Amino acid sequence: MKEASKKIPTSLMIIFIILTILIIIASHYIYSEGKKRIKREKQGDLLAIAELKVEQIVDWKNERLRDAMVIQKDRFLTKAIYEYLKNPEKKELKDEISFWMRGFKETYRYKSVILLNKMGEIVLYISDEEEKLGPDAKRVFDEALNTKRIQFSDLYRSKISNVIRFTIAVPLLLGDGEKTRVIAVFILRIYPYDFLYPFIQTWPVRSETAETIIIRREGDEILFLSELRHKKDSALILRQPLSDADYVTTMAINGIEGVVEGLDYRRVPVVAGIKKVPDTTWYLIAKMDIDEAFKPIEGFLLNMTVITILVIISTGSAIGMVWRHQRSRYYKELYKEELKHRALLRHFEYLTRYANDVIILTDEDLNIVEANDRAVEFYGYSEDEMKWMNLKDLYPEEERASLNSFVERIDTENGLIYEAMQVNRSGERFIAEISARYFDIEKKRFYQFIIRDITEKKKNEEELKRYKEHLERLVEERTAGLELANKELEAFSYSVSHDLRAPLRSIDGFSQVLLEDYGKVLDRVAQDYLRRIRNATLRMEGLIDDLLNLSRITRSELTYEEVDLSSLAKEVIEEQIEREQRDNVNVRIHDGMKVKGDAKLLRIMLENFFSNALKFTSRNDRPEIEFGMTEIDGKLTYFVRDNGVGFDMSYVDKLFKPFQRLHSLKEFPGTGIGLAIIYRIIKRHGGVVWAEGEVGKGARFYFRINNI
Repeated sequence: MKEASKKIPTSLMIIFIILTILIIIASHYIYSEGKKRIKREKQGDLLAIAELKVEQIVDWKNERLRDAMVIQKDRFLTKAIYEYLKNPEKKELKDEISFWMRGFKETYRYKSVILLNKMGEIVLYISDEEEKLGPDAKRVFDEALNTKRIQFSDLYRSKISNVIRFTIAVPLLLGDGEKTRVIAVFILRIYPYDFLYPFIQTWPVRSETAETIIIRREGDEILFLSELRHKKDSALILRQPLSDADYVTTMAINGIEGVVEGLDYRRVPVVAGIKKVPDTTWYLIAKMDIDEAFKPIEGFLLNMTVITILVIISTGSAIGMVWRHQRSRYYKELYKEELKHRALLRHFEYLTRYANDVIILTDEDLNIVEANDRAVEFYGYSEDEMKWMNLKDLYPEEERASLNSFVERIDTENGLIYEAMQVNRSGERFIAEISARYFDIEKKRFYQFIIRDITEKKKNEEELKRYKEHLERLVEERTAGLELANKELEAFSYSVSHDLRAPLRSIDGFSQVLLEDYGKVLDRVAQDYLRRIRNATLRMEGLIDDLLNLSRITRSELTYEEVDLSSLAKEVIEEQIEREQRDNVNVRIHDGMKVKGDAKLLRIMLENFFSNALKFTSRNDRPEIEFGMTEIDGKLTYFVRDNGVGFDMSYVDKLFKPFQRLHSLKEFPGTGIGLAIIYRIIKRHGGVVWAEGEVGKGARFYFRINNI
């Protein structure tokens, strides 16, 4: 056989160059896509954290609003304070109000509860220190006094005590309608260090640079409202010019939301998730240094570089093997096999020596044959020492027996990925993810183990698990609170149904007996009084029925099905016209109106709509009622229209509130609960309802179901 040329053929060199270029292009593409994926994941995490924090702030503010509404709706407290302001010398009233204020402060965990009269003078207060009214508190007091509504201050630093506060002003109202007046104002003070700042500053996983901050705009400057991780005692002190466009805080103030990259207050490049806090001047920024956030990209680049080099070397080796094969065809077959074996060993050495993961090669008895540099560094043994060890020596004693079962699975499953505890030379333990495979060379079995330390990963998973459990506990607490509220509502319904009806029946019964048995003895005035008593008991019983209906509608479970509103409306209006003997009503109901909803509740809704329309068209010679659908703002909308007495649009806010009446009982009977029931039913279906009207020209009610 003629010996092959010692010079590498041009064709093989061209093939090598083409393959090398393709490998580099493919590696660059994989790296680019991986880099984008890592950035998207980090950006998504930051945005999710920002959204979670904003939701927590909104929930916190809503809880404070509910606290304030507890005070404002307490009629007994309002009356007691009104009596005390008229007669300050009544010590029992003062003690009663002070006792309530102390209980409220401790129950809802406020720093101080202050009662002011209409002139802004402190009447009573419950606090750990002497209270004075600064300009910021005076401003929110004036707003509550003028608007007759609950007012929230922004975060501010007290001009008197230099302490950061958050203040709520709760006006106490007396009277109804336009005659409502403010008799006093409660000032509730909160220190944000107790709750607001801590949950803003928490981060779901361990990080060296991550933090969450809240800011607002003041003139041409940005004011930092929360404490900073890298700059202590900065809340409501640190300011930043709005002209610095490269700062993520400036981007937030300029209305940019989502994920951005820029500088933070330290002039350090960061990636940040920005969200505006609804109904406030606040902007929340969840940020992390870019060096930390995108650090995995560096490792990914290094891995891709090493892999690309190894693949190119492997390709070159393979081409070299082809070339050497052409040169050495005249050698004996045994020499060819030996050459191939050496090439494989060299390939394995390149692959394992420079890898970032621990790579260990063992024989079939798990005696270590080869270990890369990472393994030497990882376990603390020298390379020579490891070659005298068995793989079991790297496992804690109590887990060595389990290694045999893993090896059996490697043989049967042609490879295995599992987690196991490892121990190094100094006795330190760590959990590792192990990828194991076997291969046979010259009828001898070898095992390759690729080992990666996942201790840090496990810690992060545990931290996320604890954070999730914390959120689940919060949900359970809120659920328990709702269940308790439902039980209290059921108890109240039972009391209304049984305990209130009994005395009403007694009053009505005895009044009837007096009229029937002693009517001849009583004069006409006394008889009229008894009739009024009976009528009042009947109205009270009607109110009780409406209250129970409203309660049942709020608590009943929804059963969704397709409901033909057109057919249901025709059935309801026919029943009501027949019952009220109103044959002169011109009714028009559109065909083809179908929705997904609870048929029972939707029937109650239509009954109240049509009952309302029939009542307020009763004085019209040619009454008209129409139920149909139209399109408003691109959305399908249903409507009920009548040509009755209508209403003044300045009172439209009262329509859907319980017991709010725009007409006297003498004009039109009723309890004022029907539209409130309609509002609850539509809200429970995820919809909206509103009304339009004009005095003497009828009313129009619009609604959507499931926000269609």
